[in-house]
Amino acid sequence: MANIPSALRLIDEFAGSPTPGKWPHIDKTALIADMRDRVQNPEHVNQQKSPLCGPCAAIFELLRREPGRYVSLVRQLFEKGAFRGRTRLIQASGDLMTGPAGFNMSSADWILAATMRDAENLTDFTAESIQLEGISVPRDMAEWTSELLECDRIIFEPTVVWGQVSAIRDAQSVVNGGGVAMLLIIADLLDGEASIQPYPDHWIAFDSSLQVNERIQFDCYTWGTIRHVDISLNDFEDDMYGVVIGRRDLLGKRVAVESNKDGRMEVFHVGMDDSLNHEWQISPNANWSGKERMQGKCKDLVACRNADGRMELFYVGPDDGICHNWQTSPGAGWKGEERLPGKAKCLVVGENKDGRLEMFYVGTDDGIYHDWQTAPGAGWRGEERLPGKAKRLVVGQN
Repeated sequence: MANIPSALRLIDEFAGSPTPGKWPHIDKTALIADMRDRVQNPEHVNQQKSPLCGPCAAIFELLRREPGRYVSLVRQLFEKGAFRGRTRLIQASGDLMTGPAGFNMSSADWILAATMRDAENLTDFTAESIQLEGISVPRDMAEWTSELLECDRIIFEPTVVWGQVSAIRDAQSVVNGGGVAMLLIIADLLDGEASIQPYPDHWIAFDSSLQVNERIQFDCYTWGTIRHVDISLNDFEDDMYGVVIGRRDLLGKRVAVESNKDGRMEVFHVGMDDSLNHEWQISPNANWSGKERMQGKCKDLVACRNADGRMELFYVGPDDGICHNWQTSPGAGWKGEERLPGKAKCLVVGENKDGRLEMFYVGTDDGIYHDWQTAPGAGWRGEERLPGKAKRLVVGQN
């Protein structure tokens, strides 16, 4: 379950930002309204009359998994004309930014989907572009599955000749496991019809409810809605051309685990790109939300709980600075990254008898330092050195 309240708070922050937009024909008030709707209803993303089915399928998957990241990307685009993907900066061309939204698309859908398409084209993609300039091929879908959805294992299973049923079963398995699957089809498949067209023309996102017998049935995202498909096996094989699959592995350099006050576990991990990520149980002992990126980057981290039940995360930033972030109330959203005095190679946190947290860390000079809350859940006293030098630390309580 995505963290929708957190994403809505990010939209509120964006709404209050005085930074002017780079898109003169995009009204910020309308953009904000579109974003609120999409965060709460990911299936409302709609290509309308455009050829942007591929980007819209990827945006749908981003919204239902990481709505906070979606808000961040759209805000970056509006204010800076570019957004940071997983490995590269994705830039909108000047012609795209200075032109109007195209194909009767909403503001939020247009600036993100059109920028994705524009960044992969040899020529600029704008509202005046012809349909051919908006076509997405499997390579494009794989790129967006990596850059937007941050999947770790991405493959394209072509089914031009055979393997259609096997491919859609793979799609269901991957989606059930927290991944994504986007199908390349002839659009007639959505109406349960065979097509005499000799080439595919549409991308959809597999959702759920696969049944395979003499007919193929499943739910998918397409054209602003979740649609149920019911088609004969023979017609399905004629209309299905392949699937792009992306899996998200929990790969990381460091992992920390803590329990929320209500019993839900939450795991924090440092990604292979030093990103700070977390995911949490939807309810105690239940399934997991899926990975969501937090503010900041780090090299080492530790999670703990304040006396009032609010979790607090401490970590070493890429410049060796000490940072922390905490829940605004037990089980709620996060305040945002703040710096503490000092620099560190590694750190640990313990709890005093009276409930005050105390942090110990190895400085960049190998000295041992500590800092502590002045009262349970309150502010911090400031860095103080302890005798000796160390490489690693462990803290315990008598």
